Amino acid sequence: MRRLTISAALLVLCASPLFAQSMDGAPKPGEYGAERRWMADHPEAVRAIGEMPREDAAKLLDTYKNLPPAEQQKLRDHAGELQALGPQERKWALDNPDAVRQLGDLSDADRKKVLDTYQNLSPAEQAKLREHAGDLETLSPEERQWALDHTDTLRQLGNLPEDQVEQMFDAYRSLPPETQKALRDGMTGGH
Repeated sequence: MRRLTISAALLVLCASPLFAQSMDGAPKPGEYGAERRWMADHPEAVRAIGEMPREDAAKLLDTYKNLPPAEQQKLRDHAGELQALGPQERKWALDNPDAVRQLGDLSDADRKKVLDTYQNLSPAEQAKLREHAGDLETLSPEERQWALDHTDTLRQLGNLPEDQVEQMFDAYRSLPPETQKALRDGMTGGH
């Protein structure tokens, strides 16, 4: 696996038309002066990109340039959180941009709760969560909030055999919404 050196990453990024800036120093629409300034202010993030395998760094930059400006800004704002991730989590984030986008849409408090909970999981539980993160898309907003608020209950469900969890989830989905809510409340004592 080939890695980019930090100086090579900086050279490629700064010389690239993707990060071009107008001659007067003011970015124009479609130019990337904000990224240049951000890179100058965050050398540790540039270093982290430089330490990534070349394919992953290319995927990150390609994903970034295809984001709307507001999401690019959000990514720059939360770069410190991304740097705190281990290599497996960064790889997962690159392979699952929609799940990462969902995390980004959470409030700061809820995002912190998710990250704190994740960090307290065993490596096996972390791997299982990454593997099944796509399942979260099937949850309603109320169910996602319940899962976020009741991580211990959810963790117990995650320790059941997968076929049993699927059967339980299918049975739960077939219930009317009022019964689903009553069941969730019953599992947590109404909290």
